[in-house]
Amino acid sequence: VAPAEVPTGVLANGEKQDGGASYLLVDRQTRITNISSDYSRLVTRLENVSGVEDHSQVTINFDPKTEKLQVHSVLVRRGAEVIDQLRMGQIRVLQRENDLEQGLIDGELTFHLLLSDVRVGDTIDTSYTLERHSPEWGYLYYERYQIQWDDPVALARVRLSVPNGAPLHIESRGTTAPKQWNQAGWAYTEWSVLQ
Repeated sequence: VAPAEVPTGVLANGEKQDGGASYLLVDRQTRITNISSDYSRLVTRLENVSGVEDHSQVTINFDPKTEKLQVHSVLVRRGAEVIDQLRMGQIRVLQRENDLEQGLIDGELTFHLLLSDVRVGDTIDTSYTLERHSPEWGYLYYERYQIQWDDPVALARVRLSVPNGAPLHIESRGTTAPKQWNQAGWAYTEWSVLQ
């Protein structure tokens, strides 16, 4: 993982998301091998009470049959203070069967963290990795990534890495061409949009 710098200050265009939060960073980095590792980081600044209500919990869905979840950190930044929510918050792993009414049970789990003492002006910084092994796909991988959002995002980044020589077919719509390079046996493709 190559850490992204979180843009400081307000969003460049001064916009704030209608729901009460400003999205400072949306970062996804995926390493594609027979087991793909999908790292995600989301940094959100809470602008008002509505933002506190909407963003005072973290939920991550995963399928334990094919996925392993590793939560790296959930931090609340308040001025110079940093609060580790993995220590302070309330963590539960839930099994919610969304399609039970249709007679479908998929076994998906939900990591749920109820944040402790979240206030207007706080910044929530969440990062985690999902490792996936899908035997039915073999070494094939398919994903759709989004770097343009309805709400303002100060920095949106998607980075893919595959072993050098591995076939990678990309279709990019509505955005600039990605940056591509090779380094230490890996081929990288990156989209980065700074508003």
